[in-house]
Amino acid sequence: MTALVQSVLGGVGLAVTGIPFAAVLTAVMFMLAIAQIGTLPVLIPAVAWPLLSSQTGWAVFLLLCTLVIVTLDNLLRPILIKKGADLPLLLIFAGVVGGLIALASSASSLGR
Repeated sequence: MTALVQSVLGGVGLAVTGIPFAAVLTAVMFMLAIAQIGTLPVLIPAVAWPLLSSQTGWAVFLLLCTLVIVTLDNLLRPILIKKGADLPLLLIFAGVVGGLIALASSASSLGR
């Protein structure tokens, strides 16, 4: 569900700012969000596009959208997990953060 929300909001931001191939990039964001990579690999270059086109206002708008979308994952995921489990939200949030730390440490150990 969080992947869907993030990709739809990202797609709306891309379409509003006039980024080419917004629908394709939205689909890529959805796939990356499902794969737990996130939407940043698509949104960071998209923020650069208006900057290179001398459209600073749209770049700032898309940057703000990007910050909201990235933060949304960290807020929405524990709330949705809470709906499926009868546990305190703080415990679920700690589990999500612990899982992210474990994922990051295992990914860094693979690179050695």
